[in-house]
Amino acid sequence: SIVSPVASASVSGILSIEAAATDNSGVANVEFFIDDISLSVVESAPYIYSWDTTMVVDGAHRIKAIATDIDNLTSTPAEIQIDVNNTAFNFNVSLAYSTFLGGTFQERIQGIYVDNNGFIFITGQTGSANFPTTPGAFQESKPSPAGSELQQTDGFLAKLSPDGSQIIWSTYFGGNARDALYAIRTDDAGKVYVLGATGSSNLPTTAGSYDQTFNGPSGFNKITDSFVAKFNADGSLVFCTYVGGSNGGEENPRGSLLIDQNRNRIYVAG
Repeated sequence: SIVSPVASASVSGILSIEAAATDNSGVANVEFFIDDISLSVVESAPYIYSWDTTMVVDGAHRIKAIATDIDNLTSTPAEIQIDVNNTAFNFNVSLAYSTFLGGTFQERIQGIYVDNNGFIFITGQTGSANFPTTPGAFQESKPSPAGSELQQTDGFLAKLSPDGSQIIWSTYFGGNARDALYAIRTDDAGKVYVLGATGSSNLPTTAGSYDQTFNGPSGFNKITDSFVAKFNADGSLVFCTYVGGSNGGEENPRGSLLIDQNRNRIYVAG
């Protein structure tokens, strides 16, 4: 049975849906539905699900719960009708700020991250020789030739103030061929981690890093190795390593990057 809400209730905002279920052999789970669309499967009592009612249009909707026992037998569905009314939640959203970021040629923002202090970290790729880097940045000038096409891009990473009014620091990151950065994260010590892909044989790897040697054929139109780099809070490089194979195939991480809570591991996927 559905314990809460009661039938014909008028609901809004976050709604707690609760069901009661018993079985002589034991209940395996209770699955909740809204208008026959599954919301969640809850595997232990209390069988409660918090549902955001703003995800549906205002009006009449059906809540349904089905229990399954340990023998995989299902109960008769318990159903009630409710009325969703989120009129009070309809409000105007105002723009806090908006800004351009780039140079003469093509740019793509591929990754964005906001740290606990509100600073905004952005990464991507640029074909511009006049991308706005900051004095003393790790790479103030574009490493490969400028151009409007993707095969002539280098990576970039930048830190912006929480209100978007200034660039704290900004740097290119790349080598003699095509480079792209796809993900950016920070840890609780303020270090900055990026994940990218490159066709450059002279990416600025560091001594002692996992793989300092490019593994694939280089060229402006090829991205054949992934790489991982770590920066200090001021944008200076800590380490950079290639991560890839040697058969000339494309390795492209596409944005999966995670740092564990103790800063002992960096997880990447591609």
